[in-house]
Amino acid sequence: MQRRIFQSLIKQNLFIKNKSVQGIYRSKFYNLQAQSFSTSQKEDIDLNQLTSEIEQLKKKVGTNTQPKSSMQDEQLSELSQFEAFQSASRYASLEKFELAEQKFQEALNILNEQQPDRIDLQIILMKRLALMYKLQDKNYLLTPLLEDIYFKHLAFYSYKNVDYIKILKNLLTHYCIYDLERGSIFLEMILEQLQHEEIPKVIVRDIYLYAGIIHALKGDDFNQSERFLQESIQAGLQPIQKGIAYNNLACVTYWNCLKLLLELSQTTKEEEKKQKQLQEEIQERIQLVAPLIKRAFNAFEFEEKNRQKDQINEQQFTILKKLFDEEQKVFDLTGLKPEDVLLKNPMSSVCAMNMGEFLFYSGDFNASQFWLQVSQYSSTKLESLHRVLRTIVISALAAKKQNKIEFAENLLIDCLEYSENYTTFNKVFALESYSQILKQQGRNYEANSYQQQSDNLRNVLSFWDERKENILIPDYDFKF
Repeated sequence: MQRRIFQSLIKQNLFIKNKSVQGIYRSKFYNLQAQSFSTSQKEDIDLNQLTSEIEQLKKKVGTNTQPKSSMQDEQLSELSQFEAFQSASRYASLEKFELAEQKFQEALNILNEQQPDRIDLQIILMKRLALMYKLQDKNYLLTPLLEDIYFKHLAFYSYKNVDYIKILKNLLTHYCIYDLERGSIFLEMILEQLQHEEIPKVIVRDIYLYAGIIHALKGDDFNQSERFLQESIQAGLQPIQKGIAYNNLACVTYWNCLKLLLELSQTTKEEEKKQKQLQEEIQERIQLVAPLIKRAFNAFEFEEKNRQKDQINEQQFTILKKLFDEEQKVFDLTGLKPEDVLLKNPMSSVCAMNMGEFLFYSGDFNASQFWLQVSQYSSTKLESLHRVLRTIVISALAAKKQNKIEFAENLLIDCLEYSENYTTFNKVFALESYSQILKQQGRNYEANSYQQQSDNLRNVLSFWDERKENILIPDYDFKF
């Protein structure tokens, strides 16, 4: 199946209109999600044939050996001859993104009509168009466009161009957020290529990172996710990617523990040996979670930001060092002001939330509240408020465990008011938690009403939205 898709991309869609190179346009690949991919349908990729076809394509479009800066200057100079491109660039600089989008699209249409062989110029226009879509949150339009950019760029420049990894990562990030099934199929295709082609290690390590993320979000194979994340770390990730890998590895390690606990609960008394093995594995794994989260903190705050003692006040520096100390669990935060930004990287706030959630489910409520409090001293922006809501729900559940029912109920009421305009899993989490408290008080009619709201909302969310609250996904990067 994948071999046929590749051949369709190369044979049918690259050479159209007077046999000139038109680029990789929407093809059978865009229908992948609608197809059934059973094992019986899959075929091995004929990589020798594929390699030959790609080499023929390279000869058709030529190989560009100019330095990137010189080449890009020439390309931009050529594009500037189009009035639509000039207008689009002007609108973009004025932050009139919808008008800029229209003009970039107009310039692309003109280019396709007048110079269909100029794949390099098409790629530049499409990159700018993708940025306009993203700035307007037109994410539904991004999927086919990012796929077009990826395949055209791969055909024209191969893996050696410095922009390849950014283009690949943008596409994989988009899949992780908006179209996981499609991303899973695409990832399988990429991993097949790794088995047969010499691809630079800096690209391979990022592919492994995304492979770990996709398996984690799908929830289909946490062991596979662990393996890919560990391999990406061993390959030498940059600090941000390393922090993402450590955080996600902590999550899948914990989720694996939950699966083992379920397996343990289903064993019989006669399976004493199996019970002992499962208990030992669970204990071994559970002890890894907190240290992995702290390594993520360290990557985000010290390695990536390169924070030194003279860069922040002594008190904050001392607190940060304690946070990363694997022996420290809870300590005094007195002296920090509500507006203080202790965690410079917004991803650190998610790590703190994950730590608080892990400790809550481990039964350590005091330590849980401490870490949830730490998560608030961050540079988290308003658009990440829905993740802050999760800390409120966990705090409410902790209060419920301590029989502070009224306090827990008030927290959840506030949370639901704050999340009125959100459509996220954390709202589902809040509705279900509030329903449980109402049911505990015998208020079944109200409880059923909130549970129904939760069920309705869950039905419109993606199946991976729940895990997406804990898993970190690399940001888009449109700086080419």
